[in-house]
This record gives sequence, C-alpha cells and structure tokens, in this order.
Amino acid sequence: MTSNSAASSSLGGRTAADRSEPLTKQESWTHASEGYQQRIGACTVHGTARLVEIINELSPFTEDSYVLDNGAGTGSILIKVKEKSPATKILATDISPGMLERVDALKLPNVSTQVEDASTLAGLPDDTFTHVLTSFMIQFTPDPHVAVKAMHRVLAPNQVVGIAIWGTAIDHQIIHEKACARLNPDYVAPRPETVKSWRSEPDHRDAMAKAGFKDVGTEAVRMPFYCRDADHFLEYWFDSKNPVPKMFHDDWTAHGGDLAALRAECGKIVQEEYDGGKDIFMGATLGWGRK
Repeated sequence: MTSNSAASSSLGGRTAADRSEPLTKQESWTHASEGYQQRIGACTVHGTARLVEIINELSPFTEDSYVLDNGAGTGSILIKVKEKSPATKILATDISPGMLERVDALKLPNVSTQVEDASTLAGLPDDTFTHVLTSFMIQFTPDPHVAVKAMHRVLAPNQVVGIAIWGTAIDHQIIHEKACARLNPDYVAPRPETVKSWRSEPDHRDAMAKAGFKDVGTEAVRMPFYCRDADHFLEYWFDSKNPVPKMFHDDWTAHGGDLAALRAECGKIVQEEYDGGKDIFMGATLGWGRK
C-alpha cells in the first residue's frame, strides 16, 4: 500500500494518533447531524449519485433487492437508491443515533434504521444483502480494511458492493494547510482520517481485492462545494459543528496558533485562489466490486 506514505508526505507525517479525540465518537457526529446535509451532504451527493448509478448498472435495484446503507449519515445513498427503485428495501445503519433520526424523518417506504458500528456490523448476519453501499465514512473507522471485510461478510454471494471514500485532493484541507504554513511554516497539520486509511484509486482497488471482492473497478470524481462567497466558506469551516474542521482547529490552537488569524488567512486564500469560494471542490474515489 502506498497511500499512507503519500498522505503523510503531503501532511508532514502527522497521524490520527496525534489528536486527543477520535472522529469515530458517536456524540461528535450526532452533534453535527443538524446542518450536515445542507453543506457536506449537498457536496457529497454528487459522488453518491454517481456511485448509485454505477451500482444500478451492474445490478439494478428492484423490489426484490435488500440494500445495506452502511454509515448512512443523513441519507444521501438511500435517497438516490429510492429514485431508482421506490420499492427497494433498505437498512440504514450508522454509529450516530442523531444521524439515523434524520433518516427516519424522511419517512421513506421500506427503509429501516439500526445503530451499528461499521467496523464490525456485528448485529448483521452473513450473506444477507443484495447490495452493500457506503459513502465517505470508512476512512473515519479505526481500521478501514476491517470495515471493508465486514461489508464483504454481510453481502450475499455474487452480489455487489459500492464504496465511496475521500479522494486525493480536498480543497478545504489544502486551504487550511496553506493558511497554517503562511502563519507558522514549522507547523504540520494532522491527518483528518485514521492512519490506516487510503485515498487513491490504486489503493482502493487493492483494499477491496484484499477483502475478497472481485471485478473491482474505481473512478475519481470532483464534487463542487457550493459557496456564495469567501464568508460562506469560512462560516462552514470555522462555525459548523462538523468534527473534521473542529479537529483541525483544536490542533492549531493546541500548538499555540491564533484561530482568528487563521480564519483571516483562509479567507484571503479563498479570495485569491478559489474565485472567492466559487471554485472549491472535494475529491472522491469510488469503488465497486462483486462478492
């Protein structure tokens, strides 16, 4: 695997072990659930929609399908699946009850929810689902390789899996790191995902193959993060309840950084290099295969 060395190089060697609060804490994501769909969900839906399209081409969703939406968040995957096949049965799981409350509030037919740890899916039996899907979640589990193996276990033989992860270029992180470097060239930001995670297409194919999936394919996608202006971006990056930017900011201040100065510097970079916030993207790596 090459992803860990590549990520460590771009981030100066810091790892998830350098932060005090793991991003897998249930209450962190419950706290973030209120505004998640309006900002992050509105961006990641582009990658999610493409993944669902690919999976539907491989194995169309029907009234006989039984789909696992693993780490459902506020429901982007299941909404897209329902657009393809309203009668499809879906189980949405997440570590956060708050996220699943958002799914329940959608009141979609044939959708049930269940709190599950994606690392094990311990409450789910083997060989159960016709489709297992997950988006932008496994990189926050303690060991994403274990999470992929759990998805392989619960998928029925000869059925399909779809796994979307963060890609190699996330503009939010790039903006943050550039701002930190301007203010303190000696400071190195930590990694947002866990240390055993990966981002590239080759690493994604390798991880899925090692978990036992065959006919593995991947695709890179750029997802627009819509901002009216620089202030709109700063409002998300500094004022939202999302645990990812909070992790970055807590680490910056723990190392003596001034948060107001960082905010101002991020705003300058967005103005100078990202068309005032209108040219911000998040990268995704999509993967699919068959058991």
